[in-house]
Amino acid sequence: MEFEPALQAAQEAYLGFVEQVVEFVEGALDHCHTAPVTTSCIRKDLLWQRPIHTHIAEMAVVNGIAVLAGILGWARMKRERGWPQADPKARGPLTSRVVDVAIAVLLIYFFAVQCWFKAYRNDGFVHFFGFEVHRALVWMVMPCHIWTLLAAWALLFNSRLMASLCVTLAWNTFLGSAFADFTDQVHWGEAPAFIVHHAFINVLPFYFATSFQLHRFTVGWLCWTSSLMTLWNMAVHMPLSYYSGYNINYHVHPPAHGLPNEVFGKDVNYKPKIILVLVLLSTMSHIIIGGAGLALRGLLEGKKKKEE
Repeated sequence: MEFEPALQAAQEAYLGFVEQVVEFVEGALDHCHTAPVTTSCIRKDLLWQRPIHTHIAEMAVVNGIAVLAGILGWARMKRERGWPQADPKARGPLTSRVVDVAIAVLLIYFFAVQCWFKAYRNDGFVHFFGFEVHRALVWMVMPCHIWTLLAAWALLFNSRLMASLCVTLAWNTFLGSAFADFTDQVHWGEAPAFIVHHAFINVLPFYFATSFQLHRFTVGWLCWTSSLMTLWNMAVHMPLSYYSGYNINYHVHPPAHGLPNEVFGKDVNYKPKIILVLVLLSTMSHIIIGGAGLALRGLLEGKKKKEE
């Protein structure tokens, strides 16, 4: 058939690409396992429980569905009128520009401290867009660090979109605290810094829910936020894991210990199931935290009116 040469050429190109990917990943893993602390490195026995073709297909399919869900979700958000009808810049009774800026500066400080701790580790360097960067800095794409930057953005620029996103994805901070992993920490100050940082950002979603007018929880909002969450995990965490040799956010395989391993440890196709669980957590975060914020806001505004 006339298509056979083209199909054969495409198959050969794909197999050549796969061979290069496997060679690159194996090299990254070998380098990672020469670091002083290797507990966070990808384990080869768990990585190759599935063929490389399955890894590639999973990334392509899940990311494709996430992009489509994001586009459809954003389009639906435009029609749903999910924002309250009041002034977009209007804020609640707890609002203070000085407090907002102070919190934002503190959040940026927390992020900078974590960058220093990661760079302190002697894990070598990787080439990233032509630059040599500390290998351990790839951990700064973890959800709690990105959430910290989004929260600072919301406060500095008075963005109700970012504040709403932080409330919906607040489960990231709670899970990060509940399942903290200190096995790969090197500097004595990492654990105290982690605890202070996460204690602070666990409270912040309630401040957002009280002081900002959040987007209503709608189908469009759920699709859009779930798309962002999935793309960050599958289009950022996964490639960086293969590139660095680290099991970033446990998206190559479950951790070797703890509840995630007990639940998903024997299931090599666990990631799509985790995504569904995280969508459910986003729903719960927005409804519970948003509802608590509305209730507290109503109490504060009612008290203010009585005093007037």
